[in-house]
Amino acid sequence: MLVFDKFRYKRFIGNGECEHCNRYNTSPAWCQTCDPHRTAQGWTSGNKIIDDNIKEFQFKSTEYENVIEWIPFNRLDKIQIISDDKFGHRFQAIWLDGKRRSTSECNQSRTSSYSVELRGLTDSRNSLDFLKEFANQMQTESDITKIYGITQFTTTGEYMMVCESTFNDSDNDAFAFKRHYWHGKCTSCNRYNTSTNWCQSCDPYRITQKWTSGDEDIDDCIKKFQLNATEHKKAIEWIPFDKLNIIKEIGKGGFGTVFLANLKQNTSQPIKVALKTLPGSKKNPNDFLREFKSHMHCRLSGSRLEVYGLTQNTETKEYMMVFQYANKGDLHNYLTLNFEELSWEDKLSLLIDISKDLIKIHKAGYIHCDLHCENILQHEEESWLGSLKSFIADLGLSRKNEEYVLKNGIYGIMPYIAPEILLGHKYTTTADIYSFGVIMVEMTTGIYPFCGRPFDIKLALEICNGKRPEFALETPSCYIELAKLCMDPDLQKRPTAETIRDKLTEWHSFVKESNGFDESDELDESDELDEYNKPDELNEPDESNEKLQIINEFAIADMRIPELAITLKERSDIIYQNASKFINTHYIAQQYKERCNQHDIYGSIPVNSAEIPVDVTVSHRSKRLKTDQGSYTTRD
Repeated sequence: MLVFDKFRYKRFIGNGECEHCNRYNTSPAWCQTCDPHRTAQGWTSGNKIIDDNIKEFQFKSTEYENVIEWIPFNRLDKIQIISDDKFGHRFQAIWLDGKRRSTSECNQSRTSSYSVELRGLTDSRNSLDFLKEFANQMQTESDITKIYGITQFTTTGEYMMVCESTFNDSDNDAFAFKRHYWHGKCTSCNRYNTSTNWCQSCDPYRITQKWTSGDEDIDDCIKKFQLNATEHKKAIEWIPFDKLNIIKEIGKGGFGTVFLANLKQNTSQPIKVALKTLPGSKKNPNDFLREFKSHMHCRLSGSRLEVYGLTQNTETKEYMMVFQYANKGDLHNYLTLNFEELSWEDKLSLLIDISKDLIKIHKAGYIHCDLHCENILQHEEESWLGSLKSFIADLGLSRKNEEYVLKNGIYGIMPYIAPEILLGHKYTTTADIYSFGVIMVEMTTGIYPFCGRPFDIKLALEICNGKRPEFALETPSCYIELAKLCMDPDLQKRPTAETIRDKLTEWHSFVKESNGFDESDELDESDELDEYNKPDELNEPDESNEKLQIINEFAIADMRIPELAITLKERSDIIYQNASKFINTHYIAQQYKERCNQHDIYGSIPVNSAEIPVDVTVSHRSKRLKTDQGSYTTRD
């Protein structure tokens, strides 16, 4: 009997052979068919909920060295406390069995008596609360700190996460593979750094010492991110206000202000930064910290807008976020000023940047929820190359994947909001994909979507019934097809951010090649190696006529740009409602349902009042700050 092997494309002689099914492994020393089930047998934590959660991670494992496991406390030796603060208990220990490793012969083995770190999480004695936080750590931190599993203190009953040791242990250096002479030497342990000017063993703990903001919650927040930093440029800090020289105010709204400032450096010239006051920072720092934490979680997952830290205006007592100043402003402003000079090769490059940042945001477990051209910043490097980069900014309205929408509505700019959200459905990452599709349309014209129309119930119902912004004439058909998929009313048909990036990268390589340049692009430091490992269907050579058709369509679109630039100038004076306002989704859903029942419209999106949560109340009003640094969400 022939048995279908869904992992056959992963099997390779260099991975070794599975001793159970006698087929080649799917990764070194690991058979995806046999090993996950085998790993989940023959052990128990004594708590079924803990067991089930660990087994869920084990069944998803694709590599032997990345298996999460239950680690009995009696297999940990020489336990020494590292810290005991609001982050929880931290201990250094020796794991007698040691971490998993595959041998050069692709056999399963372990590095016995291995130094690890034990970390207590929030409410570590409550298994449900612990597992929720553990799942969050696996999602946001596993690429930063290697996590081996879970254990439980037998004396206190406290569950703890077992992960790689960041404590300086000369006999067992968990970061030896990262150390290189070109990174320089650490002044504390005298070993080569793990990245430029950064020693992962010493620096995270060193930078948490000898400073305070004067507020314990602020200190704890900053220190948590400092301990998770893997590079010097990702290490935030408390910045005394006297180190900042404010140059000018670059934007002001009803509830906040954005400034351009110089940040004094100890060993180099001052750098230009942006300061953003955040709502509620005078009265309740926790409200203010929400947006800051969102930015930092995404930053640690690889998003490229640099965040330098927090400060406090000594006169107004407002807390401010200090981040990278983007010298070319927001994307819509950049399109307006440079539309005639921007080729399709340039536009595709900018969209690739945006898709990469969106990947990082989604990977960090967040949904942006307010993605539009004024939340995308442009920065041109001050070098002879003059390369332009796009960054997604303003996570003020972002939310974690598990969060629901507000009870009666949401905040945003209507043309960029997905129809299911207008009807009160739960936010998902596909809502951001819809917004990306609208941005793709805007890139073709330089004109705001539905420019000149009031954002009223009529427009909302039209969007829910399938109306979308119009593309410029001669826009390449492949581009239109992808943008329409992004804006499809069926969430299942919308592509992922990864798929969008791959398609845009493919077209960009075609256009660049046709323009006589080397097809290979330099990678940003933040780009993962697998970002260019495209799915098999993208790696297969295209039919030559299909490739030529794509190249020709982009060339024709380039020729239309001067004509489109004239249209853009003619419409530049039209007032646009570019403020994120409260939108009553409950009312829209009611009207939509009534119109469907009357057959005035034929909606394809279900309206189910049960999907509108009843335990979340509207407590803030949102406004936007329009600045030459982009636009920023504020709330009262």
